[in-house]
Amino acid sequence: PCFVLMLGIQGPYKIPKNLAYEGIEKILINSSKPQRPAATSIVVYMDVKWSEKHLEMEIKSLEESITLDILKALDIQEKDIAYQSLHRWRYALGDEHVQSISHFWDEKKQCGVCGDWCFKGDVESAFLAANILLNQFISQSN
Repeated sequence: PCFVLMLGIQGPYKIPKNLAYEGIEKILINSSKPQRPAATSIVVYMDVKWSEKHLEMEIKSLEESITLDILKALDIQEKDIAYQSLHRWRYALGDEHVQSISHFWDEKKQCGVCGDWCFKGDVESAFLAANILLNQFISQSN
């Protein structure tokens, strides 16, 4: 499982260098991409251990609780929040076996499948898995 907290903050923001909060896997500043508005968009991915521990909690109360904790960890004032949303992906990642492979290939049918659930369960993993599967398909076609 995986929980992802999305925060919209008024104005620019930089993540503190010495961030310490148990349970965070990664933080993305989504608004740092070119041609984005001046407001800041932060996406916080919680790690599997934290997500498993909180999996069955009521989502709204968990959102309120984790938002306050993350704001404190990131040194952001609650009044600066323009948007917040917590999403629970119950089946975000495959098991350890699926995370160790890029795709599934059926030799007999010459057909394959991949997705963001391969590797780490993120967009980069989806791209890498698709690229590897495409190369497999091309090599099988020649």
